[in-house]
Parts: sequence; C-alpha cells; structure tokens
Amino acid sequence: MSLAGGATIAKGQGIGTIINDDGAPPATVLFDKTSYSVKEGLGALTITVKRSGDTSSVASVDYATINGTATQKADFEYAAGTLTFAAGETSKTLSVLINDDAHIEGDETFQVVLSKPTGASLGEISVSTVTILDDAPESPVSPLDDAQSFVHTHYHDFLNREPDAAGFSFWANEIESCGADLQCREVKRINVSGRFLSVQSSFSKPDFFSI
Repeated sequence: MSLAGGATIAKGQGIGTIINDDGAPPATVLFDKTSYSVKEGLGALTITVKRSGDTSSVASVDYATINGTATQKADFEYAAGTLTFAAGETSKTLSVLINDDAHIEGDETFQVVLSKPTGASLGEISVSTVTILDDAPESPVSPLDDAQSFVHTHYHDFLNREPDAAGFSFWANEIESCGADLQCREVKRINVSGRFLSVQSSFSKPDFFSI
C-alpha cells in the first residue's frame, strides 16, 4: 500500500494465505502395467493393482481373467476375486497360475480385467494383457509323463494354487517309488488323482503331506 492521502500508513505489507479446499484427487484403481509376459511352464504370475488419489478410506475392486488365444485350463487357471485396499494402502497383488503343455503353438495371450470398484473409480489401465511365451522346442513327451509335473498340475487344476513343498515332495515320490514299473506308476497316478479329487470335493486345502 502506498500514496495514502491525509493518512499515515501503519503497515504497508501483509501476508495472505490461500487455503486449498480442493482436497485430494478422487481415488482410482488400475493395473501398474498395460501388459505382462511370462514364459510357458508351471508356475504363477504376480500382477499388481495400484490405488492413487485419496487413499484415506477403504476401497475395493473385482478382477477376473478372460480367455484369448490362451485359454483356461490349457494355458492358465481361471482367476477371479476382490482386492480390498485398507485405508492408506496403495498397492495389492493377485496371482494367476500358468500351465504347461507339449504343443508348439507360438506366443498366446489372455487378459485380466478390473471391474465393480467401490470407494474408487477405474483408472486408465483397467485391462492388462498377459502374453505366455511359447517354450519351443517342446519336449517330445507330455509334461504329465513326469511325476513332478503331474503333481504340480494337480495342484493347479484341483486346488487352484501352487504346491506346498512337503505335499509336492510326498506325492511326487509316491509315483517315483515305482521306478520304471509302468503299471505301478499308472496305479499310483490314479490314486494320487483320486486323493486330489477328494480334497477338492471337501472344499478344503490341507497340507497334503498329512493325508
């Protein structure tokens, strides 16, 4: 303030504060990548979902896999569920099980899709594409002829999870105990499949070493 007429300026300067009343931007949930790639083979792919903006309250979002040139059971296990973010959480992960086969089929893809957000909105990346890289040249025999691959696949198909170490070793050794006796191995494989089926039917997932 200056050039006062008929008055004295007591304080010529002042400090003003603009209070931000906009608040944090709205919460959004999205994949951290538009695409993932994984080599064909028995295992699991971890996918990350991020939350940005206002993270002060609880939020959730559904996810599900969708067939593409890669298909459920043949190439991967169907995955679906709900991710829940606690107050302050900005990242969650989900797991998709990847399978193996003996076919030369080139790289294949499927998608993972986010939907039905609660306490947030969908961000730019609500669909992520997964590419399964073909492991050519393929083995001349089926992966299921191998005891470990046979058991590993059963964990995927019947229990929708990766093996626990003790159970995996127990059931693979159950088959391998037959050595080269093909008839014995076939009986053991049938018995192993029967035990996995019975556990699946009971809707429980115990430590297989104990049954």
